Amino acid sequence: MVKHIVVYTLKEGVNKPEAIETIRSVLEPLVGVIPGLTHMEIRMAYQGGMDYALYSEFESPEALKNYVSHPAHLAATHEKLYRAMRKAQPELPIIMITMPKIVLNDDILQRKAVVRATYEKAVAEGDTKVRYIDGCEMIQCMGTDGGLVDNAHPNDLGFLCMAKVIGAAVKEFLDEA
Repeated sequence: MVKHIVVYTLKEGVNKPEAIETIRSVLEPLVGVIPGLTHMEIRMAYQGGMDYALYSEFESPEALKNYVSHPAHLAATHEKLYRAMRKAQPELPIIMITMPKIVLNDDILQRKAVVRATYEKAVAEGDTKVRYIDGCEMIQCMGTDGGLVDNAHPNDLGFLCMAKVIGAAVKEFLDEA
């Protein structure tokens, strides 16, 4: 068993009890959904200058490693994070990028669908300051599948593709300003 503890401080002016309840309502239901996650608690922290603590238990180190990248975790957090960012910064340009991969599996396809759904909903609601980049297409911008060393880490060609595609999206925002 692996016990994982993270403590956080929230930004000044945030309604801390409300924020902690939101975090709890998003993350605690993932127990039983994400393989290997056996327990999760989010509680107020009363010492050490921190606002809350996340305590979780996993069956193994591999289960902990897989927790954050699991599609259910992304589905529970992605749109909520976008909405929090948009509420705090209504004019902030946001670029949503999926993981750059060449070899796709069900988890990666599910993660792409979550990001795409958040983007499409934002656009449908009138957000003009959001863009979507498919990381799988981005990493192959030079017409080759050689942009990743190990299906996870970009090589020089991969970084060139990232700069080209992300740079174009940033330029689009700058041209609109």
